[in-house]
Amino acid sequence: MKTVTSELNGWSVDIPSAWRHVKATEEWPAHTHPQQGGANYTDNMGPPNGGFPALEVSVQSLPADQTAEQFLEFMVAENETLGYEVVEEGEIVVDGVTAQLQQQSNFGEGNFEVLIVNSGLIYAIYWIDLESQVDRNETLFRQIMETFRFPAF
Repeated sequence: MKTVTSELNGWSVDIPSAWRHVKATEEWPAHTHPQQGGANYTDNMGPPNGGFPALEVSVQSLPADQTAEQFLEFMVAENETLGYEVVEEGEIVVDGVTAQLQQQSNFGEGNFEVLIVNSGLIYAIYWIDLESQVDRNETLFRQIMETFRFPAF
């Protein structure tokens, strides 16, 4: 494993040594659903030649006109609009903070969506995988999430 740190947002995580890290260069725009795969505001990590599984992290400031609960409601509505089916819902603890966790299915992909509001920032963390591989790779997802660290501001 190797540790990568987001230069833009300051969080860090351990990922498999062979994985690549494409760094975010701008903040995730407020009031938008994060795009998967290649957005300038997404730190993207995964196998060296692309493919699955992949880990994506987008960060934005919680908008002044939105509470954490309103943000989560917005994300649920957007996920439904985009065709994501919730397979299972729950919680996950990330660096001591309880976050919303959903396992989702969408057009052959099996995703884990982790949504966290911490210190006025929103973190959207996505584990993107093939639906047929999600159960096999869940252990790696959880191992990686155990190493996620928020910035020390």
